[in-house]
Amino acid sequence: MDLVTERESSNALRSRAKRFLFYLAAVVVGPVVMLLVVEGFLRLVARGPETDFFVPMELLPDGTTVYTTNDRFAHQYFPPAMAWIPRPVRIVVPKPDGVFRILVLGGSAAMGEPEPTFSFGRVLQAMLEQQYPGLAIEVINGALATVNSHVVYQISKEVGRVEPDVVLVYMGNNEVVGPFGAGTVFGRFSPNLSLIRLGIAARKTRVGQLIDHLVRLTMGKGQFITEGQGMAMFLEQRVHLDDPRLLRVYDHFRQNLEDLADEVGRSGARLVVSTVGSNLVDHAPFASALRVTGPDLDRWQQLYEEGKSLEADGRAAEAIEMYGRALEIDVGHAALHYRLARVLWIEGRGGEAESHAIRARDLDTLRFRADSRINDIIRAVVARPDVALVDAVGALKTASEGLPGDALFYEHVHFTFDGNWVVAKAVFDAVRPGLSMESGGPPPSVAVCADRLALTPWDRYRTQVGIAGLMRRAPFTLQDGHRARRRETNLKVLALRAVASTKSALEGAAVHYERILERHAEDLDIRENFARLLHEQGDLTGAAREWLALTDAIPTASWQLGLATVLSDQGAHNAAIHLYRNSQAKMPNLTLLNIQIGFDLVATGQLEDAVEELERGLARNPGSTIARLNLSGLRMDLGCVEDAYGVLETGLAYARASHNIQAEADLQVGEAERMISEIRLEAAVRVLARALNGYVSILDYEGMVTSWAKTAEAYRSGGEWDNAFEAYEEARAICADLALREADAGILVEMGLTAIEAADRAAADRYLSAALDRFAEIVSDHPSIEWIERTLGAIGIPNDGN
Repeated sequence: MDLVTERESSNALRSRAKRFLFYLAAVVVGPVVMLLVVEGFLRLVARGPETDFFVPMELLPDGTTVYTTNDRFAHQYFPPAMAWIPRPVRIVVPKPDGVFRILVLGGSAAMGEPEPTFSFGRVLQAMLEQQYPGLAIEVINGALATVNSHVVYQISKEVGRVEPDVVLVYMGNNEVVGPFGAGTVFGRFSPNLSLIRLGIAARKTRVGQLIDHLVRLTMGKGQFITEGQGMAMFLEQRVHLDDPRLLRVYDHFRQNLEDLADEVGRSGARLVVSTVGSNLVDHAPFASALRVTGPDLDRWQQLYEEGKSLEADGRAAEAIEMYGRALEIDVGHAALHYRLARVLWIEGRGGEAESHAIRARDLDTLRFRADSRINDIIRAVVARPDVALVDAVGALKTASEGLPGDALFYEHVHFTFDGNWVVAKAVFDAVRPGLSMESGGPPPSVAVCADRLALTPWDRYRTQVGIAGLMRRAPFTLQDGHRARRRETNLKVLALRAVASTKSALEGAAVHYERILERHAEDLDIRENFARLLHEQGDLTGAAREWLALTDAIPTASWQLGLATVLSDQGAHNAAIHLYRNSQAKMPNLTLLNIQIGFDLVATGQLEDAVEELERGLARNPGSTIARLNLSGLRMDLGCVEDAYGVLETGLAYARASHNIQAEADLQVGEAERMISEIRLEAAVRVLARALNGYVSILDYEGMVTSWAKTAEAYRSGGEWDNAFEAYEEARAICADLALREADAGILVEMGLTAIEAADRAAADRYLSAALDRFAEIVSDHPSIEWIERTLGAIGIPNDGN
């Protein structure tokens, strides 16, 4: 009986085991097999986008492979409208004899923003070339703006593919705001690193890409991304220093950095990791937070304002006392620590100033800068024997004789050329021990490196223009002292333009480029800048030649865009459209291409086709203000007035739903322009008043100028001359305050033309002559000068040369 019972029990166990295995197969194995089948099918029938960072570009006759960067790599992590394109590179594998190859990884500061052709990697290359002439130095820019350690770790898995001798890592600024961070706008924060990596791996499969595509389609018009929105997208993503999510961010950073070190170690390359610097003395925190309420808050506010007043009066010692009393109430306000640091610095109390400046950065709730904890983690990980440390923080401090500021940084984290030189020198000292050859001595000076990289006055000017444009938007407009800083930046632009934009200065820059290219014909970065300069000079044939040489070397979408733009300016619109279409095949979700194609279609008279092109662009990104304004204008030109307004109203609805004040105001200005063209002047003025209020609320001064100028245009169209001049003067007052002198000169021209229409010859003379002087102040041979002189002559007012 016992034997029978034992057999029955054994059979029951086997039966349950079979059922469990069946259920396991049904629940787990079956779906996995199905996914593999679907994955295989999709790979057969559809070619998905490459997900690797480095991709093969061509096979050379000797059997070597040339790799380049993947234009669509960032689409795995960002909406297409915001995905940066990596720098174009040519990497020959196997690596030729006599080549010393350095791969730079990191975010925008490592990439070299705002002008990657003058990054610290490029400066390092110039240093090594001079000191080791027997080596062919290659510095590969593998950094990418907005990425963080989650993404850089993925790129590090490909290090062995491109055979670097050294991998240089400079990252940490984007750990909170980048993909998967606690303050990101690119999806949700995840506290689980394994799940993050699993999600990244899933996106590399065809099934994952299909699901991601379907999700984007489902989101559809919710993906409202406006041109130039950039950092303003993060305004609601404030993360306090005591936020528990930060602990997970730090853990993720540490693990990603350690795993990256393992990947580089397996490749055989030497890993060099740098601490991450930031502007401490000349860059106020983006956002601050107070914990106190009630009477304590009132008292804190009183002390803070009194301190600011004393500081403004130059009474630093008293300001320090007042700020110190405010600190006794609440120690967590970033801007208070920043102001205290500034006055302590003025008083010569450098150690105390540094402590408060660092605290101000660490307390900034919009966390676009690597904080102290990030740098501590870097130092801890680099304590490994197989990793070398570059202390960029220390080097920048030494170069600044204390607190790093505007001499080394354009804004919060991106380096000036001098800043890039300081970091490059620190890296040079770390890299040199790994070289077998004898060095020729210390690294070359800033001036020598600038000459080798063809850094001309024109390059300095155009870079500063980009910085001025960046500071126009939030969160820079939220900073303490923003208005004064904007004025300083605009004055820098004017000073650089005065010496860099004359005909002789541009010719001198061209000679400089040609001289360097004679020695370094393979330097594609310099050729790219040369193409831009020739375009600026109006030498479209020369610019097209240089862009063509670049696209022949590397057919990247960014360089094809440069060539297409030159062809368009030459009037070769069909050729430009063809190139834009080629780029569209690589970057199908880039609305900029729809806008450019639309422009060239209009130029060839294909208005209906242009409408369809812009509609396709808006279907991909409903937030493109430029595409929407262009489409509305085209609809108006075709006589479809209701459709023209409908396009704008749809955009306004999206902008309001997403609380995008900038887009709403820009679209309202476009709406007012349509009303002015229909002589609906009162309605236009009302709409412009709403746009002005929007610009005021976000401190967009250029937007305010535009609103007032358009209001003047509305009054001018109705013959209301006094109201028109009054609106123009409002615009001029803003221009004067912010040193927007070219905008002011343009308004003076419009005032002169208004005076002509009002038959006021004396006023026309006054305004146009003032415009003439203002343009001459900006640059001595400004192209507008000749036009104004002709206009003065046409209305019978001789120009006396004053």
